[in-house]
Amino acid sequence: MAEVKEDRTMDSHLLLPAVAVTISAGGAVDDGTGAESLARMHKRRVYVALGITYWAVAVVVFWFVENWDMAETSVFLLSVVTGCGYGHLVPSGSVGKVITSVFIVSGLILFATVAGQILDFLVRGEIEYV
Repeated sequence: MAEVKEDRTMDSHLLLPAVAVTISAGGAVDDGTGAESLARMHKRRVYVALGITYWAVAVVVFWFVENWDMAETSVFLLSVVTGCGYGHLVPSGSVGKVITSVFIVSGLILFATVAGQILDFLVRGEIEYV
């Protein structure tokens, strides 16, 4: 989106202060207080917490359902989330297959969201450089 800036000067005929407002590329409004960067930092912390929770829940679930250890579950999740699907680790039972389908959908959503945040970071850096 376009960037809108105004000076903090007094409007001569109304004697009202003009407010400086910046509309960023993401559509968020930055009023100069740093609220936008705090919101971005909060988002990153939430995504990290979601990623760690996703991995920890998967380790516990696949340990109980498929009797996999942490390394096997991590390799399996990496192949599921990235969409590679090597096929050397597959759930054996029907319960494991249903749980895997839930982890596939939620993992792809999480991966796409994190990839979008990485892209946003790179684009912001490029915009600030120019």
